[in-house]
Amino acid sequence: MRSGVAWWGLGNLVSRVTRVAVHVVLAWVLDPTDYGIIAMTIAFMMVLQILSEFGVGTAVIQKQNMTDAYVSSAFWLNLVMSAVMAVVSWIGAPWLAVFYNEPRIALVVQVTAFGFIITSLRTLPMALLRKRIQFGLYAALDSVWNILSGALSIILALCGAGYWSLLLPAMIVGALMLPAWYRAARWRPERRIDWMVLREVFSYSKNVVATSLLSVLIWNAGFVIAGHQFGPNEAGIYKFGMENAMFITINFAWLVGNVAMSGFALQQSDPERLRKSFVRVYEVLTATTLPLHALLFALAPWLIGGVFPEKWAPAIPIFRILLIFHAVRGPLSHQPPFLFAIQRADVNVKYFGILTPVTLVAMYFGCRYHGLVGLAWAATVTQTVATVVLTALMGRLIGWKGAVGYVDATAPYVAATTPAVLLAWGLAFGMDAAGVPKSVTFLVCGGLGVGLYGLLLLWLAPARSDRLLGELCPERLRPLVDRTLAFVRPPSANVPRAGI
Repeated sequence: MRSGVAWWGLGNLVSRVTRVAVHVVLAWVLDPTDYGIIAMTIAFMMVLQILSEFGVGTAVIQKQNMTDAYVSSAFWLNLVMSAVMAVVSWIGAPWLAVFYNEPRIALVVQVTAFGFIITSLRTLPMALLRKRIQFGLYAALDSVWNILSGALSIILALCGAGYWSLLLPAMIVGALMLPAWYRAARWRPERRIDWMVLREVFSYSKNVVATSLLSVLIWNAGFVIAGHQFGPNEAGIYKFGMENAMFITINFAWLVGNVAMSGFALQQSDPERLRKSFVRVYEVLTATTLPLHALLFALAPWLIGGVFPEKWAPAIPIFRILLIFHAVRGPLSHQPPFLFAIQRADVNVKYFGILTPVTLVAMYFGCRYHGLVGLAWAATVTQTVATVVLTALMGRLIGWKGAVGYVDATAPYVAATTPAVLLAWGLAFGMDAAGVPKSVTFLVCGGLGVGLYGLLLLWLAPARSDRLLGELCPERLRPLVDRTLAFVRPPSANVPRAGI
């Protein structure tokens, strides 16, 4: 699992740096309306995308004794479902345009329908690479896809393609890279379908699909509500704030959770190892995501005001409100993959089955009476409360110490984060008063906050920080890291570490 995170993390570093650069360039070239046109179609298209994939990738990853017939049958099921959803999308496009009173949406949805087929063709090769824990190959191909599609997005945007520059590149590059995925996976589908296997896949996948559908409704309902009530410009503002708020969760926390799923699946028969792995992943996610979310909340005006043009300033309160939820959700991003891996997807279904209607109703009335800010608060409060409840249930499910265990695992990182963020925040106000450019203020204060957090963690919890280095740092680099940290550790912490 650690090796997988390292390889996939390296690939994602390249991919995410590319995406950040592309995101900044497109934010200067495109308007909120361009983002809004795409955002207003996302919920509809994501529902059809989940139905087309039908959870076959997850089914393949968790399957312990897998045959070629199993994989091939899953492939053909995925392809047929994708074709059906593409037809549904094509037929339903005009109705969606009427719902939003936006004619441009019809053609966007019809073009996007072709993406279902492209995605289905690469689902099984990607799942096989993850199942074999070949994250190096996976990360390399994913990085190439991100770099090429990002470059094409910028080219199309500069050529005046507008919202099409957000849609077409991923489809075009994805189609061109299909042969590379199959070559990396060393697999070709057989021309046969085992109906017994299809029933088995359906039996497992139905809960995965239900969970994905309900979670997609929650994540994308804001775009639908904002677009329906206010139009594409406000939908684009909300999309911008939400995408930036969930950046760390999507690009790191979910990455770790998805990698860990393969490890969890291998440990199904050993409850004690499984429990320890769950707790270790939780602590790694808490140590890395909590301070970053807190710093982004404190420095939001200098981030969006300095890196992006003035037209995105209305997204700052949306960004900050949603960051509160992601600060709670980030350390727990491995919960759904954990439940999938141990074949308890029914817990996810019950959780989202209760959360989804409550959240949607709250978001609708929050947006209706308080605009985009009310929409963001409704999403944050309902989902934060639900996450806390699920966390308590997870403690009982895995036989852990419950609230006491979570508090013990979280306390050192909260103690190190608080003074680091307050100092960075105060310095940002001082630099702002001195007339320092906002982008420079964000980079300086953000870097200072991260560095101070690391030092405080070394001083406040040396044993905990050393264990984290053992989790995250490759073994061959540990001597060099230890010699470097010896200068900043408290003297009492520089002692031989037995059993690490």
